[in-house]
Amino acid sequence: MKLYKLTDENDQTGGIMSIESLLITKEWLYSHDACTDQVDIFAEHWPDGVIVTPESLREASKLDLGWLAYKLLPHPLFLEHERQKELILAEYVRDRRLILAEYKRQEALLWAEHKRQKAEVLIGLLCGQEAS
Repeated sequence: MKLYKLTDENDQTGGIMSIESLLITKEWLYSHDACTDQVDIFAEHWPDGVIVTPESLREASKLDLGWLAYKLLPHPLFLEHERQKELILAEYVRDRRLILAEYKRQEALLWAEHKRQKAEVLIGLLCGQEAS
């Protein structure tokens, strides 16, 4: 017997689902392949299990809930989450490349100035002059 039920609220918007009284227990987590360390943290906080509510989800924020979202979120919602995550990652990679390119540009200018000043000092020493 399942202690939770997913119901279809609106097929016209991609099958948005709501959870009606999903009781999550240590046993439920193990049966859904949760990591042992996460189950241990869960069991310390909710030894008798917990019904999923916005409040309990906020309290569970210290747990790794990514796999649970995959199990519970309706497929279109999860796909949208993954799509947005990929966009953020692509933006990060792009920005990282731009920042690295700017760092290398500035570092090259700094290195060129260093070499120029070093050459000036060496010329001064070879010619018996003090560097200015």
